[in-house]
Amino acid sequence: MTAELRLQGAPNFRDLGGYVNADGLRVKRRLLYRSEGLHQLTEEDHAVLHDLGLKLICDLRSDFERAKKPTVWPEHMLPRTLVMDVNADIRAENADLYGMLRKDPTEHGARAMMMYVYRFVPEALTRHLGKFFDAVSVDGNLPLILHCSAGKDRTGVLSAILLMTLGVSRETVVADYMKTQVYRDAVKLKAKVLELMEPIIGTTPSPEMIEVMAGVEPVYIDTAIEAIEDQFDSLDAYLISAGVRQEQIAAFRSRMLE
Repeated sequence: MTAELRLQGAPNFRDLGGYVNADGLRVKRRLLYRSEGLHQLTEEDHAVLHDLGLKLICDLRSDFERAKKPTVWPEHMLPRTLVMDVNADIRAENADLYGMLRKDPTEHGARAMMMYVYRFVPEALTRHLGKFFDAVSVDGNLPLILHCSAGKDRTGVLSAILLMTLGVSRETVVADYMKTQVYRDAVKLKAKVLELMEPIIGTTPSPEMIEVMAGVEPVYIDTAIEAIEDQFDSLDAYLISAGVRQEQIAAFRSRMLE
């Protein structure tokens, strides 16, 4: 079994490879990774990624998030960055999300906001999927890391879309999504949610509210998948509506499956 790569400064980092699809083909390892933000990587982490041969970073964070916590790479290691700004997180200073939390600053309100985010992200991603598939269809852009800030919501939805495009079952996709509960630094993530929430709602959020926003639940990723299914006959139809060409989808599958 291939040893899992771990990063000290980004514990919610993991390989999306290794899953077997409905046709018995396996997603290749060490080509496609998902992660939380990369702004706290250590020298040891940079060495791990250098040895991996990292070529491309797909950054789902907003301009505000990138400016506040830029990713700084050593001079000997400068991967290309593909900006895929998805403004669907309280860290991105999204006014709609702020309004929802202020209206109902409870566990229920937090869960309603999370459901809203997951319904919204598939549509928000459509502006970027064309350039993502352009990038992965070009030699020299793999391995890649896709990430947002926490590595669970925006990253979780895009990871699900990519795995399902490769024919991985929905059950397996949900299980991969739920691994964030294992890999996240829960203490750090909850502290960050607390720091973000207090000025938004004007009081200290309850532990239950914090857990809702710092965690993952199957219903969240199911909501994102259903948002696509409600509008499109197939995942390929969703991708094509976003400007992805059928030959690019086929090339992605060919490159990523063995």
